[in-house]
Amino acid sequence: MRLVDFQCLETAREAYFLVAMLSDAAERCRRESIQMLEVVGLRPVLDSAVLAAAPHRRSLTSWLYCYKASDAALARQLKDPSVWEPSLFDGDSSL
Repeated sequence: MRLVDFQCLETAREAYFLVAMLSDAAERCRRESIQMLEVVGLRPVLDSAVLAAAPHRRSLTSWLYCYKASDAALARQLKDPSVWEPSLFDGDSSL
């Protein structure tokens, strides 16, 4: 099972909601004999919350997303992991 996209309107409580949702998902995985629950691409604050609650973690050798910023100022901003909210949801394919 893979969490493809997580968005929360209550940013002050988003870590709480994410961990609660993943806890329920993990319980469903146990009941249905699903071997893995995967979460990819969270901002550092959410990643830390999941790491504190998750029993296991695997490291990936590289980032799963590629980009090229043609504007130098934008490229500098994108070096900060906290500005990213990557998702496995492909918005172009849903149109």
